[in-house]
Amino acid sequence: MPLVVIGLTGRAGSGKSTVAARLLALYGGERRPFALPLKRLLRLFLEDQGVASALAHRMTDGDLKEVPSDHLGGATPRRAMQTLGTEWGRCLSASLWVDAWRRSAEELRRRVSAAGETILLVADDVRFPNEVEAIRALGGLVVRIDRPGTGLAGTDGSHASETCDLGPADGVIVNDDDLARLFEAVDALARSAMDRDVAPLFVTAAAAPCARRS
Repeated sequence: MPLVVIGLTGRAGSGKSTVAARLLALYGGERRPFALPLKRLLRLFLEDQGVASALAHRMTDGDLKEVPSDHLGGATPRRAMQTLGTEWGRCLSASLWVDAWRRSAEELRRRVSAAGETILLVADDVRFPNEVEAIRALGGLVVRIDRPGTGLAGTDGSHASETCDLGPADGVIVNDDDLARLFEAVDALARSAMDRDVAPLFVTAAAAPCARRS
């Protein structure tokens, strides 16, 4: 297959971005989170208020995601992205962001197929069942990253995007803060995925129904 898709799920701070970076360092490819379009929207909103581009990136993708901002009415950037992704998105379509991601992934697949290539596509923010469905529809794997003691508190932590049980994962990587062991597990996952040996590495209990990201 020209497109090898890996979706990463796990609590905030579990190491999804670290795992994604390792996968792409090993095989190249592209990182395309489901939330990429809404992050771009939020950055434009911030920059329109005079926030520097570098600072806006820190607010959507860096160390300022959990810091309340006057530019967002006192909410954190994470809260703004959560409500853009669900509450606002549902006003337009029940599958707004997932449909956008799917179209983007399918366009990438057409391009690499025409070139006779194979490319790795990583989505490191899988939070809802319809996102799992979109990844598996492309023949992809969904891998959960478990790290003890992680997660968000307060309003941000109680949002559906942080509490949804996605059901059985195709693989589980335990991140116990030993970077060498983490990379060994990621390397094994990468070899399995790129070789198309996609037998489940671990199976969890069935999930309860959960709201979807729009």
